[in-house]
Amino acid sequence: MIVASLKLQDAATSGNGTAVDLRGEGTLHVFYVSGTGTITAGAVQFETAKSPDYTGTWSPLGVAVAPVSSQEDAYAFAGAYRALRARISTAVTGGGSTTVKLVSTE
Repeated sequence: MIVASLKLQDAATSGNGTAVDLRGEGTLHVFYVSGTGTITAGAVQFETAKSPDYTGTWSPLGVAVAPVSSQEDAYAFAGAYRALRARISTAVTGGGSTTVKLVSTE
């Protein structure tokens, strides 16, 4: 069963994006990273925290990934997380942008 399905970044080149409060629900979380247009640099870091409003340093999930022009890649993480986000940790350059969608399931 899907517990969350939403865009965390929408045609973005920088920023923390939208944080989602999963309330510890779901056990498999898949981030779909899509690059649009020409991308010459950039990185997305998946992160977790105790609250979507947390203002401190979020904990990274894995290593930062590079968005690829005209391609969608999926990155999966297992666990019961409270809050998740996809922060653009290195600005996307080259004229393109990045969209990140999260799908969390039980």
